Amino acid sequence: MEALTRIALASPRAALGVIVLVSLLLGSGTARVRTDAGYRAYMGEAHPSILRLDSFVERFGGGLPIAAVYRCDERAPCSDVFDEPALEMARDVARALEEIAGVSSVATPATSPLLVSVPDGLDVVRAIDRGGREGFRERAVRDPLWTGQLISPDAKVGAIVVELDSSESEVGVEVLHALQRALAPFESEGFTF
Repeated sequence: MEALTRIALASPRAALGVIVLVSLLLGSGTARVRTDAGYRAYMGEAHPSILRLDSFVERFGGGLPIAAVYRCDERAPCSDVFDEPALEMARDVARALEEIAGVSSVATPATSPLLVSVPDGLDVVRAIDRGGREGFRERAVRDPLWTGQLISPDAKVGAIVVELDSSESEVGVEVLHALQRALAPFESEGFTF
């Protein structure tokens, strides 16, 4: 150590040049750093849990879902997730995301089916369909597949749930960016996600 100190003090410019060169060499690796999300970012690609998850996904399909949650209140253009502006927003976001690579399905209060009893048996209705909207809200808040998943018990909070067809981080990041782009026009209308 003393020898290096003597050399550095004897020729400070050369020492500074060596430090800059070493810094540049070590810093060149940052260009290869990529954005990562999910469990892979924390555990690494070779972790046994990640390998088991990849095997499961390869066999059954799917990845971790992404959800955009919004609230309807006095600051939003809706007072309830079943108000027309909220339903149109959820439908438009779902349509935009269904075309994105990596998305297997999108569930929203507007587009998700609700099974209802009718005189002839059962029927499937969606909130966005005007014909089935009579009593839809009351049925949806009582349905355990909806409450706590797509809507809050008071129907003031809704969720847009995006199911992925892969557990790869790159897919998740790309879908997240697509979701942010799809939500941006509605944020300017007063929705918050």
